[in-house]
Amino acid sequence: MSRLEIRCLGGFEVRRGDTLVTGFESQKVRALFVYLLRHPDRVFSREHLATLLWPERSDDAARRNLRQAVYNLKSALAKVTDESPVATPRGGQLQRNPAFSCWVDVGAFEQALDRGHHDPQGLLDAVRLYRGDFLGTISPKDSDGFEEWARTERERLRDAAIQALSTLIDSYSARGEVRLGIEYARRLVDLDAYSEDAHSQLMRLYALSGRRSRALAQYQTLTELLASELGVEPSERTRALHASILAEQGSGNDEENVLAPLIPLVGRSDAYGHLEEAWRRVLSGQMRATLVLGPAGIGKTRLVRTVLDATGTKPLILPVHGDPDVPSPYAPLGEMVHSALSEESPRLDAIFSSLGAKLDVLSQLAPAIEALYPASPPPLLTIGVVADALIALLSRISRGNRPLVLFFDDLHWAPGETFEVLAELVDALTDKPVWLLATLDESQLEPDRLPGLLRDERLDRIVLDNLSPAAIDEIAVALVGTGQASPLGRLLIDQGGGSPLAIAEQVNHLWEEGTLSTRQSGQWRFEAPLAEITQGDLADVVSERLSRLPSSARRLAVLAAVIGMQFDTQLLQRAGDEHPRVVEVGLELMLERWLIRRHEPRWTTSHEGAEPVPWVEGLRRGRFEIVHPMLRKLIYESIPVGRRRVIHRDVARALASRDDSGDQARIAHHLRLAEAWSEAAPRMLAVATRAHRMGAIDTAFYWATQARDAYRRLSREHDVTTELEQCDRVLRDVILDAPAS
Repeated sequence: MSRLEIRCLGGFEVRRGDTLVTGFESQKVRALFVYLLRHPDRVFSREHLATLLWPERSDDAARRNLRQAVYNLKSALAKVTDESPVATPRGGQLQRNPAFSCWVDVGAFEQALDRGHHDPQGLLDAVRLYRGDFLGTISPKDSDGFEEWARTERERLRDAAIQALSTLIDSYSARGEVRLGIEYARRLVDLDAYSEDAHSQLMRLYALSGRRSRALAQYQTLTELLASELGVEPSERTRALHASILAEQGSGNDEENVLAPLIPLVGRSDAYGHLEEAWRRVLSGQMRATLVLGPAGIGKTRLVRTVLDATGTKPLILPVHGDPDVPSPYAPLGEMVHSALSEESPRLDAIFSSLGAKLDVLSQLAPAIEALYPASPPPLLTIGVVADALIALLSRISRGNRPLVLFFDDLHWAPGETFEVLAELVDALTDKPVWLLATLDESQLEPDRLPGLLRDERLDRIVLDNLSPAAIDEIAVALVGTGQASPLGRLLIDQGGGSPLAIAEQVNHLWEEGTLSTRQSGQWRFEAPLAEITQGDLADVVSERLSRLPSSARRLAVLAAVIGMQFDTQLLQRAGDEHPRVVEVGLELMLERWLIRRHEPRWTTSHEGAEPVPWVEGLRRGRFEIVHPMLRKLIYESIPVGRRRVIHRDVARALASRDDSGDQARIAHHLRLAEAWSEAAPRMLAVATRAHRMGAIDTAFYWATQARDAYRRLSREHDVTTELEQCDRVLRDVILDAPAS
């Protein structure tokens, strides 16, 4: 007997041979069938499936509907097959029956794409299988959870098909097989009608094949489509291609990709001079502590990085970044230790052998040390014990008067115990060439809890303000020259308000939309009248930039913003359930648009990598970060609250699937924001207990408070008396220990 075939691309259809399987009584039955097929290895609670498809019904009614849907599935399929049923009950759970045999076009499509990495036939098979959007005809009423999942799958698969078609077009064009290139270019235009690149490829191929009139007609089709649907005209590049075809010239070579305009550092000469003076004192053997202060987006990090890049010697720079989301014990001191391990790997054994019992303390801060030198049992920590261990480590690293820079970016996100440890470092390292350098936004600190370190008179304080109109005019002149600087300068002043971040985002926005066009003689051209340029604040500009990304890259940007400032490729792929190639392409686009950058565990002091050249090698193993916390915040806040909860849950599950105990606080954080209280509460209590054992009072208080709140929510339906008592006990101990810290 022929196999059972299920097609989901271009609609929903079930066949065995020539027999069309009917009898599915509703869209939700079809939706349940597809959902089980697409998750062959997952076991679902009945509550999950019932809520997914019948969220508007009561629990009892939704479960009855689920039972009826499962029965209907079994009945409809029994008419054409004697094989095992599609769903297997397991207590209160359901899963796809492993014995249920069928062929599904989506799975075959994905397998063909995988083969396409090393066998071109795989791509040909993939585009043949892609008949249209995933589940284009299935839209179960009042099932937002299912529709969100289906929409995500639809965009992912569609983008994969677009990428496969683009690869085939490039391949056939390079081999001179224009006819086949035209065939796939037509498919691409049909699939991605608003893509200028797709239309341009088809125009170019028509022209190369001698069909000049078809090429010109394709341009007319594009022009009318963009005007009627988007109210815009083709880009300058497409217009130039059209002009060359009109003149009966060849299309010529593609222009080399040009990086976004680089904005000069201006208006910071006084602050730059103060930092240079501090560095000179460090080189003379003095310990210095410097705070660069100002609101988010004012350019603190760039100023510091520019100064450090300009140092003539080779100091050891240990950069760490505050995390606004996930308090963890002594963060970011543990990250500083990790940076030291990366730099000092050739000397680690010698350094560690000299630390003695202090190594057990450091292993509690840095899991990498704990894995190599486990402490059994882990020592109880205090602020003084942690500070002594770090002082010993840093003293050995800086032996021989090697300059050492401890750079803490966004120090305001650090828990209170970090400030206390740093205060002891300042006292203890006075005779070392150490520069404790930090950026900080005082508005993010509670006035009544201002750390003592920040009131220390020995600290140099450098305060940054908004750029002056003269400084912004200097940026405009550097970009487009004096002839066009006046209108660009006015725009940047009006739109940016003097914030370097807002100015940078506006320039990126102008470049992406073609208003700042290709450089000539080292400068850019600014061509659009001001009235035609999108007006709005920073949030509007960021939203507009995101909207220009393909849906797959936009989806990844949203996922990255939920994960946090830093993320790795594996987590992005696992949490988003994305194909590796989709993630690669999305990362390349975000790197090119300067939305993300590669995360460096340490900084080089050479000029290598000073420009934002996209890093495209090793993307599958890379670690990245969003270029600015404000950018991440704006992307995150644009996500609907309900959608955020779903993504946080996906991220928590992806983190939990990794064997990494260092992620416990992060898992707890994502479960809390997913409002998965039963899973979040015990993890938060465990993190609080560990933080208290480590003497991290602020961190322990935060997590114990969050755990108590979660258990109180659970107490409405469950008896959690014992757990609440545990939370109160930790909080009581934390409060008692606070004065001693």
